[in-house]
Amino acid sequence: MLNRCNSLKDSVLHILQGAKGTPNRQESTRNSKKRMTSDGIRKWYAMSSPYGRERMAVELLKKESDVDTYIPMKRYERMVGRKKRERKITERPVIRNLLFVQSTEQKMRAMKAKHNSVIQFKMRRKGDGYEPIIVSNKDMEAFIAITTHQDAATDLKFFKPNEIEQLGLRPEAKVRIADGIFEGKEGYYQRIKGSRSKRFVVKIDNFLACAAVLAECKYIQLSGEDE
Repeated sequence: MLNRCNSLKDSVLHILQGAKGTPNRQESTRNSKKRMTSDGIRKWYAMSSPYGRERMAVELLKKESDVDTYIPMKRYERMVGRKKRERKITERPVIRNLLFVQSTEQKMRAMKAKHNSVIQFKMRRKGDGYEPIIVSNKDMEAFIAITTHQDAATDLKFFKPNEIEQLGLRPEAKVRIADGIFEGKEGYYQRIKGSRSKRFVVKIDNFLACAAVLAECKYIQLSGEDE
């Protein structure tokens, strides 16, 4: 009888110790799913392609699955021909070596390792170290819309990090476009240095900004709402 009690006691202690020391399978699975979901979020990364090879980088990344790329381009017009003058439109990257890539963090690091000589993360200081520059989907969508539809968004001007602060963007000038092809896009509608009329300015954090003259459209004031 005593042996049976001791055996039962040992079994109970074994079960309790196992429950305490071994993670619950359901909780472990839930945490694993959470990590998988986090790893699967697609984000826009600012990337550099040394020696002006940004177009080559895009061609390489097109072969990868679940990857989107974007190079900010500016349209240039010039007259060509001697006898018969014709207008020729060409596009060139706004900033040499710059491209944006959208994918998951895991995929980005794998591609970076695979194409290390062609693409590099653009970094910014954080504390004592550095971190990759990540652009929110909302800001990137507005930036792509403005820089892609250059018939509706004209006289584009681009500003690098050291020039953005000089624009004097005001929180009370932030608006959301209420109609047309840019509906839902947010930016700043105000005069900037060097322009007589108001411009719609889209800013990617403090990394890059674009100002454009838009065709007639309605704006919804977002007074006092800052980023």
